[in-house]
Parts: sequence; structure tokens; C-alpha cells
Amino acid sequence: VEDVDYLSSRLRKQDLAEVHSTHTPREALMIGLVSGQSYTLLVDNEPVGIFGSCEVEENLLSIWLVGSDNILKIKRDLITYGKLFANTLIGDYDYGSNAVWEENYVSRRWLEHLGAKFEEPILIDNKNFLPFKLYPTQYV
Repeated sequence: VEDVDYLSSRLRKQDLAEVHSTHTPREALMIGLVSGQSYTLLVDNEPVGIFGSCEVEENLLSIWLVGSDNILKIKRDLITYGKLFANTLIGDYDYGSNAVWEENYVSRRWLEHLGAKFEEPILIDNKNFLPFKLYPTQYV
């Protein structure tokens, strides 16, 4: 909860715009914290990101990640270990899914690197979001 409180007021502008489409930052992070599994990314004991997954319907897994601007300090680690993180979150499900704001270019590039398959945009809070599915991959 301390990590949620710390990070909710420090989200990247793009993550904040995504979260505000459905919740306050603290609400969104608390939903993730209590409804599934979640992990905090730390740099020198400072929370720079939180990611996780939760089952939103039977056999439908939602995966997510939000961060502060300081998450870019571990950009190389996110690229190197992202597939391992995704595979861990997906677990026994066929895939994980969610939607990313189409203007959140950093997150979209990372999801592309992970092999996400994007679908046609949907409108949420007057913003185009790209639904995606992320399938488990061979970790290399």
C-alpha cells in the first residue's frame, strides 16, 4: 500500500492519462493490488513502477504496468526481462490482455517488443485505446 501511495502521485503523464479514463491513480493501483498479483519495481528503494495481473472474467486475464518518469532508469531491464515478467503474469492462461492509450508511445513500443497483438481502437473517455493480447513467449 505504501508503494501505491508513493507512486499514485508520481505517474508518468501518459500513464496518468490512461488511468484517469477509468479511475483515480490510487483507485486503479489499489484495484490491481487487491484483485490479483502485483509487483513493485524499485530503483534504489524508490518505487518507479508497479505491474500485475488479475482475472476480470473466467479465463480472461488483464495485465498492466504503470510507472513514474523514473521507470526509464530501468528501461534496459524492462526490455531484457519484460518477456519473463509477462510469462510469469500470464501463467496458465492462454494470453493476457488489456488496452493501451494510442498516444502512450513508450508503452506501445514495449508491448510490441513483447509481441503484443493489437486490435482495432476503441473509444474510452474520448481517447482511442488499442486493445491487445499478449501471448506467452519463449524467454531468450
